[in-house]
Amino acid sequence: MQKTFSSICPITNSKQSIDVDYKSYSPLGSTETYYTKSTFSCSNLDCNHENCPLYNNAPISF
Repeated sequence: MQKTFSSICPITNSKQSIDVDYKSYSPLGSTETYYTKSTFSCSNLDCNHENCPLYNNAPISF
């Protein structure tokens, strides 16, 4: 599952959007499916992707 998040990036001081990939998982013995944050992509190639504030602020799971 992929979700898009947009916000003002404190690194570029401009509005940026990132696509965050969430991987599905089902805890053992559960019939429900949950999602946890995995990778992301950003159109701004000049950023330090390892410390992306937009990615860090995206929900870890749902």
